[in-house]
Amino acid sequence: MAITSYLPNYIDLFVGRRDDYALQLKSGRYRRAGKPLTTSDVYDHLAGRRTYGTYIIDANGHCRFAVIDADSEDGLDRLWLIQDQLLTQEIASYVERSRRGGHLWIFFSRPAPASWVRAWLLPYCPSDMEF
Repeated sequence: MAITSYLPNYIDLFVGRRDDYALQLKSGRYRRAGKPLTTSDVYDHLAGRRTYGTYIIDANGHCRFAVIDADSEDGLDRLWLIQDQLLTQEIASYVERSRRGGHLWIFFSRPAPASWVRAWLLPYCPSDMEF
């Protein structure tokens, strides 16, 4: 089965807002695209042709997941420690390696107000990591 058949599921899982996204520039900075994210854009991102950033919070101010981004050499090790802390509270999370460290993902069974998610999970995020 071609990867394109999985893209709608991928988008449903990892994209909060579809009416806009950010494009990474050569400098490493991001610029807002100001247009809807397409399946082709997501395919290009996954194929490594371009780097896009998507917005986690949807148009209603809700999110279906949260992510902690650790861009340091010891990022993965530190994310695993956070994962252990979350597990003591029975909060499931998933760690993945990134180019500069890693990400820790927390998925929700239904969309939650972003302000509530931030108040709940930000205390787990060290100040040198992005939430």
